[in-house]
Amino acid sequence: MTHQERRERRQAMVHMLKAGRTVREVAKMFRVTEALVYLARRGERMPPRKINPRLQVISDLSAKGMRQSEIALVIGVSRARVSQLVNDVVAAGLPMRRRQAAETVERQCGCGKTFNAPVGNTARMATKKFCSRQCSVKYRTYRCGGPSSCKEMVTLTCENCGQAFERSHRLMYITRKTYEYKGLKQPKRHYCSQACYLNHRYGGER
Repeated sequence: MTHQERRERRQAMVHMLKAGRTVREVAKMFRVTEALVYLARRGERMPPRKINPRLQVISDLSAKGMRQSEIALVIGVSRARVSQLVNDVVAAGLPMRRRQAAETVERQCGCGKTFNAPVGNTARMATKKFCSRQCSVKYRTYRCGGPSSCKEMVTLTCENCGQAFERSHRLMYITRKTYEYKGLKQPKRHYCSQACYLNHRYGGER
């Protein structure tokens, strides 16, 4: 950061303090310590900020087009740590290559709206079918039978003891989808407890 930039930042801090901002708010806004804000308020020159050599390396590698995972291998840290250091690189005023926008494909949501879904190798990108989370929740609630029917109870008869018991509509829906996911046939027999299931199938507890 040049002397002119430091002076402009000091003037901006003083202006924010005169506008009614607290020292803590100004320090958080400019990503500096509160001591530097006090120096700016007294009119003293702010000392030049020392730049960590690791931040300079990350900035240089990013300028060459390397991704965060590749930078992590070079400097010997995890990718998550590089992601944290990127914020420090930006705060230090070093150049940082922006992430290129992901390729998108046009899809139609269940509500009728057309949206651009990102194309990638992750499961979330490959299976995104809704324009928003609200549409996703609304669709799954509708498949379940609606918000009211999810709380309704279904009366069933135990195959072993013959007693009537109740289960929620949502639990029945989860059971049905689980069997479909595993490629199994839908259960035609229902039991009120695991003891009744073991007794009816195996003749007692196992």
